[in-house]
Amino acid sequence: MSTKILGLVGFVAIVVFSAAFYMRTPEMSLADAPQAAIPVPKSSVPTSSAPDSTTKPTAPAKAPVQTPTASPYTMAAVATHNSAASCWSVVNGKVYDLTSWINQHPGGKSAILSMCGRDGSAAFNGQHGGERRPESELASFYLAALAQ
Repeated sequence: MSTKILGLVGFVAIVVFSAAFYMRTPEMSLADAPQAAIPVPKSSVPTSSAPDSTTKPTAPAKAPVQTPTASPYTMAAVATHNSAASCWSVVNGKVYDLTSWINQHPGGKSAILSMCGRDGSAAFNGQHGGERRPESELASFYLAALAQ
């Protein structure tokens, strides 16, 4: 009878261990899984249903590193967006699509229209240089860095 109880205890320990292993979070390793409190004789542990404690989980494959490509945003491309229908401007080496901002600009639309299709760094910095709110607002229209 004691062999049957010992076998039952071993079976329960394996079930608990397996459940803990399969319900673990991805950050846990096999070593983090709870261990059985009662030692189980090797002969009563079925080897086919117990996870192999010597294998470590493998890390997920990392995405391949992409090399930066040249920005398609050249000054020539910006120059083609020079109207209220499509207004791009360069400010401090970055390209911005200001089309939706034209009618919302507190200083009036003429201030933005004068920057369409060209480098507006001098105009922006002259009016707003160092001011947090205008720089934050401008950042919301960012497209990409200007190509060299």
